[in-house]
Amino acid sequence: MKKRPDPGATITILSSLGLVAALFSTLVPALLTARGSPMFVGSNLGMFSGDIFGAVISVYFWAFAGVRSVTKAIGLVIASTLAYLVAFGSGIFAGMFLSPAMGLKFDLWSGDLAGMVVPLLVGGVTGAFLILAAVLRLYSPETSWRRVAIRAFQWSWCGAVLGVIGWMLGPTLGRAVWSALESLHLNELPQEMATRDGVPNFYSVQIVWQIGMGVILGILFSEAPLEPVPSGTQSVRARRLNLGNPFFFGIMALALGWYVIRWLPDEYREMRGHRAYAKHVAEKPSSDNLSQIAIASADVMLIVTPIGNYLPEEASGGMGHSVAAPAWQGYTVRYSLPGAPKQGPNVGPHVDVHVGEWPNADWAKWELAEQNYSPTMNNAVEQSIRFGNRIVCARGQASNSNKLSHSRSCAWSSGNRLVIIEFSSVDPDEFLKKYLEKYPSSI
Repeated sequence: MKKRPDPGATITILSSLGLVAALFSTLVPALLTARGSPMFVGSNLGMFSGDIFGAVISVYFWAFAGVRSVTKAIGLVIASTLAYLVAFGSGIFAGMFLSPAMGLKFDLWSGDLAGMVVPLLVGGVTGAFLILAAVLRLYSPETSWRRVAIRAFQWSWCGAVLGVIGWMLGPTLGRAVWSALESLHLNELPQEMATRDGVPNFYSVQIVWQIGMGVILGILFSEAPLEPVPSGTQSVRARRLNLGNPFFFGIMALALGWYVIRWLPDEYREMRGHRAYAKHVAEKPSSDNLSQIAIASADVMLIVTPIGNYLPEEASGGMGHSVAAPAWQGYTVRYSLPGAPKQGPNVGPHVDVHVGEWPNADWAKWELAEQNYSPTMNNAVEQSIRFGNRIVCARGQASNSNKLSHSRSCAWSSGNRLVIIEFSSVDPDEFLKKYLEKYPSSI
């Protein structure tokens, strides 16, 4: 005789597991980030959230429903991970194309609800449908793909509602989570930057959505009758081999494999760059007892004679201001071909040189990295040796003769001075040689 599980117990257990998944998927990336581990890559697109949610939900069927199948648990983790990736991607795609059509400004990091309504609705429905379809197919007695899809679709709208509610709770629930992580020293971003980028909103969406999906799964499986079986056997009646299952989950595994091969290396470099920038900010030089920089003539700080076929235009200089750094003096000059327009769309090949004078050598070197000329923080730049000096240059399309095909920039610090040279369709060698003679690199 079939027995029906206690609805209250089923809903309570699965909603509690949803809470556990939400807490783990919030804490694990933060812990790994704080410890400098590269293993948190993928968390940008919810990969950790998907892994953890699928693994935690499978605990219910293993421990409470008696379905002790490793393949089913692995299948649920694969499906849950892919569901998060697809939900994130479909939400961004919908936001980019549908939000402007509806007169809404889409900005993923602004925290504004109006611009996020479409992404939240689309992503919430998509993610909920894939997870519900996978769980129902793996663990319910239902054998028809069509009925599984219909049942999952009937409840997938709840995922959209959960996403919107979660986003709205960003200033309260999300901020509380962010504050808790900050008290544990697990936050990299300052409070102002986190709020500006909508980080608390993403925390609250993750928590509300996973707890809500646990409740929905509890409702669905509280309605599913289970066979009373002896201990150690499965509570779901065995089904004949259905090639649709390995095909469906095999496609999911291939999709995840493509993601890992295609995107994880880039995310790994990006995450390493974030950690390097956090280290860079922590190592900011002291601003105490800095001497005032004397104003110098721009003609003295720059080379105002022709370099090759290029003539210097009028040089300029003045005091620079930065929120993160003390006052400094900046000098600029452009070199262009004789008779070339000085501005507008038809400006021909030219070179812009910027020389900054900082209070000391530590500040000049720190500002070099702050200007994104650090290979550890920016994989688009690399160090090279030019004319016996180590400098940092942006990667550009260069020929075998090491000449530029379009544009590039190079930079280095020289004592308390920072030199940045931007080339537009110009061979850099003559300019680099002249300025390295005037300002030898000290990096």
